[in-house]
Order: sequence, then C-alpha cells, then structure tokens
Amino acid sequence: MTFDEQIQISSNIRNLRLSHGLTQQQVADTLFVCRSRYSLIENGRIEIPLSILIKLSSIYDVTLDYIINSTVTVNCDTDRSFEM
Repeated sequence: MTFDEQIQISSNIRNLRLSHGLTQQQVADTLFVCRSRYSLIENGRIEIPLSILIKLSSIYDVTLDYIINSTVTVNCDTDRSFEM
C-alpha cells in the first residue's frame, strides 16, 4: 500500500466515524485498542491491520471496498449494479 493510499483510507475511516457521531475513544474501545493507537490509524501514521479494517466495516455497516475505495455498490433487483 502506498502512503497516499494509506492516507486516503485513514481519511475514509475518520469521515465514517464523524458521520456516525462517534469519538475516537468510543471506536477504540469497540476495537479493543487504546485511543492513541486508534488516533495513529486514523491519521495515517501506521498501516492498518486487516483485522481492524474488518471490524470497522462491521461497526459502520459498510463493505471493506467502501472503506478502501470510498465507493458504494448498489445491487438492483435485475442483478445489475452501479456505483453511486
């Protein structure tokens, strides 16, 4: 993962947290990590472990793809999908 990709993912994670009205401490507690470690993740200072990405996708009820690429895929009844 490049540095720019890591920063974008961290930014997506921060935006998800803010849009859900959560503090860093609340998310850190849910992930069972200390707030300072979570802050490093959210600020792009450390590489985010896959296990944390999976837990975050569950917390925010989004796909890993959404966290990584910040895109949403919507499946229609006709088995076609499109990006919003």
